[in-house]
Amino acid sequence: MEAAFSWDVIGWTLGLLIPLGFGFAAMLDFRLAKICFIFAAAVLAAKGMYWALTGQAASSYRIVGSFVWVGTAAALAVIAVDYVNSKHGQEVNVGTSSQSPTEPTTERHRLVKLLIKNHPRISPPIQRHASVFLPVWLGVINIVREERTQQSLQSVVEVFGRALVSVSKEGLIAEATFTLLCLEKEGFIRVKNDTANGMWWGVSFKNIEYEFVHEKLQDFIHGL
Repeated sequence: MEAAFSWDVIGWTLGLLIPLGFGFAAMLDFRLAKICFIFAAAVLAAKGMYWALTGQAASSYRIVGSFVWVGTAAALAVIAVDYVNSKHGQEVNVGTSSQSPTEPTTERHRLVKLLIKNHPRISPPIQRHASVFLPVWLGVINIVREERTQQSLQSVVEVFGRALVSVSKEGLIAEATFTLLCLEKEGFIRVKNDTANGMWWGVSFKNIEYEFVHEKLQDFIHGL
């Protein structure tokens, strides 16, 4: 047990996990990047707890020290996950704009403006304005279109991941569902199946399998 918590083992473990986390983030595998960073923080916290249980210092020092140690590890985990989420957000923002930056700003996000105009009614559990969440989810849907063979609400929320936003998981699922249903009503996608259930971060929801309408695909792409 003592050998497992030695600084040699801890150092090698952290030296492996942290570069792997940055590597996965660079390869846009955000889920594995978060796992590496969180596991690295857990290893560091475990080292602190082991010292608190087996150290030779006074018990009061070991208790205070363990709180500081574990708190520092948790703070580093939050910082690392926030870094991954920022990388994910940058990738999503790239997906929301497929037009050249030299084009007039008024021509961008035409699809968002169309959906806001034609579908103004938003109800709970959606908590944010459509102008805030529609560009994000349209970008994610476009990434799913480019990278996934399975076009579904399940794929959309999986690609989105779990960003550090002040929105409940139910609210995020409702936003994604609202976006897909708006696209269906506007004729951009065709729903193939909506009877199966999906699961995301412990929340069950009604999954939507869909396909893009070929005749409207270019309008979708250029409207982002």
